[in-house]
Amino acid sequence: MKGTKSSLRYATALLELAIEKNVLDDVSNDIDYLHTVCSENNDLIAFLNSPIINSNKKTEILEDLFSPFNEITIRFIRLITKNKRENILPAIAFSFVKLMQKHRGIVPVKITAPYPLKDETKNNIISKLPQNKEITYDVSVEVDEDLLGGFIIRMEDKQIDASIRGRLNDLKLAFNAN
Repeated sequence: MKGTKSSLRYATALLELAIEKNVLDDVSNDIDYLHTVCSENNDLIAFLNSPIINSNKKTEILEDLFSPFNEITIRFIRLITKNKRENILPAIAFSFVKLMQKHRGIVPVKITAPYPLKDETKNNIISKLPQNKEITYDVSVEVDEDLLGGFIIRMEDKQIDASIRGRLNDLKLAFNAN
């Protein structure tokens, strides 16, 4: 799920408020949970997008559903619902999670390989990435048997394609260009 400009603005405001009120860990846990629930529950998404259910009823249900949340998070959800923006709540949660990763110096790295990687191989690949004491890499590995060999690394807005499939595509393009 991609965040919109408005979801990023809301997420940034919530992050700044949580820092100011010294409840960042609580709010972060709440929004992580909200993000997970939204990712796994299509019924919740349909509920948030429903034009039939009025804002007051949505607020009531969301407050019941997320009653253990920190008061700041509950107030934030109330505000979003009052402004009739509850349909972007999943995008706000997504944006907030990304902002928290950046705030904590966590860089997500996705390695795609044609087979499951051994820890030694994964660590060897990670050791080739820029090393900085302020950065922690959050590594996930995905298997794509179509790669044939090699791997693809995706990190932030960068991609390194060291796969055989990628090399074959490069050769194909070079031959077609001539």
